[in-house]
Amino acid sequence: MKFLFVYDNLPLGKSIHSITLVLPINVFHIAVESLYKELEKCLGYKHRVEGGNGLSSTFQTPGYSPIVLPRNKRYGNNCWNAAGRKVGLRDIVLYSDLEFDHWLNVESDYRVLTYCEQPCEIEFVLKGKRHTSILDMWILYVNGKVLFIEVKYEKELHPRHRQYERTMRQIEAQETWCNQEGIGYEVRTEKQIRRSRFLIQNQLKIVSSVTNHEKPHCANEVLKNITQKKRLDEIYSEMYEKVGKENIHLACQWLIYEGHIQADLDNQIWSNQLEVWRNEQA
Repeated sequence: MKFLFVYDNLPLGKSIHSITLVLPINVFHIAVESLYKELEKCLGYKHRVEGGNGLSSTFQTPGYSPIVLPRNKRYGNNCWNAAGRKVGLRDIVLYSDLEFDHWLNVESDYRVLTYCEQPCEIEFVLKGKRHTSILDMWILYVNGKVLFIEVKYEKELHPRHRQYERTMRQIEAQETWCNQEGIGYEVRTEKQIRRSRFLIQNQLKIVSSVTNHEKPHCANEVLKNITQKKRLDEIYSEMYEKVGKENIHLACQWLIYEGHIQADLDNQIWSNQLEVWRNEQA
């Protein structure tokens, strides 16, 4: 099932986005209702529903626009440029290797509706001094959950690190601000972002394929074929007369991206031996 979110008639200076979200019918109504409630609570904009079949829904929200940082000694030493379908294939700039890997986590997560990197700068007074801080990412999930994220290396959270006091001050201020705004906040490190041997490599392959290729027409047929846990080469052996091997792989990458099927991306490298199965929770 599909429904279209259109951001329109926004106040001057606000960004405009259009997103198409694909959801299984069994979670459609729950997700939409949760999403609307969260948007109204967090962003202060009412939604309006259009369409006679109940599948086209439109809401208004101010959204966020990425803050572009200068590529100097402090920012941009390991700068990455990317693009993702969850943000309309616009240009994305990440300012460290870890931020790039975290972006792969987010862009490849079927539970994420959209996101914005470097979304906003906050001002705060801490211990009598005025400071500013830019949050690393804003994430809106399909179920309506909203999170601000700060990405840090584990070593920065160690008391012996030379920037420890500054890091703790920044985290405290960000968390306080998010609590005041009624929005969730998390600090994510490489322990979570790079939690396994093959995860980042697999997510890079999936995101690259989905970004650079449209969903193949055979995707629904491939999904119908996955009635139980199967290796990719098994799917191909059953469908080779209809579908080429490359399209089998691309279809499965799209199906994982959309949450229709799952695979052990933590422990299995993407290959013909990769096992996939239907996502019963989607």
